[in-house]
Amino acid sequence: MATRRGSAPLALRLLLPFVLAAAWVVPSSQSPALAAGRQVPLDLSGVVNFVMPTATVPVGMVNWAGNQFKLDSRVYHTRNAALGWYPEELTLTVPNEGRRAVQVELLLNLDGVPADLTGEKVGEVVLVWGNGTQQTVDLIAGTNVRSWLVAEGNGALTDAGTRELYHSSDTYGRPAVIDSLTVVADATAAPSGLTKVIVRDTSFETAGSLDPALVLRAATVEAE
Repeated sequence: MATRRGSAPLALRLLLPFVLAAAWVVPSSQSPALAAGRQVPLDLSGVVNFVMPTATVPVGMVNWAGNQFKLDSRVYHTRNAALGWYPEELTLTVPNEGRRAVQVELLLNLDGVPADLTGEKVGEVVLVWGNGTQQTVDLIAGTNVRSWLVAEGNGALTDAGTRELYHSSDTYGRPAVIDSLTVVADATAAPSGLTKVIVRDTSFETAGSLDPALVLRAATVEAE
């Protein structure tokens, strides 16, 4: 009987290395998700200034195509012919948890786009890095930014860094979209840390028109 009672601890001792080994397998299976980095939505609550006629768009945190965005009931809208006192430029400060940025995702559209502006530069997105580098992406109508209202001739964007994330109808039943623009971090500047994201309307200077305006719904930094 003594031999049988002593056999249980011996069996546990023999199994212990295998139990410990199995325990380490679980974290390793989760490592790809951890390696993907974290997403840091930037705070637009103090700068949103316009209500779009898109009541079906959700409010709060959403996950679209694997990206986290913080949506408000309003948007940031730059000036146009009807809103000449609206701002031309927005600067968003990147919090510490977003400084090690890999890329920035912006929900960005135009509030209307006259056909004669297709192919024209109407704005720019600037990433400002800790070493002073300013990484600029031109916003070209019909290429990497388009109207939120899908009208005749307002086709799909051609830039590889853009995609349609939301398609619905506005409050009048017209088809409407929300597009995403991805700006990948400059590999040489990224180690210094991302400090600011600037969205600038240049349509008056570069396209000779106050229209169209830029419409920014959200911005998210993906960080290591």
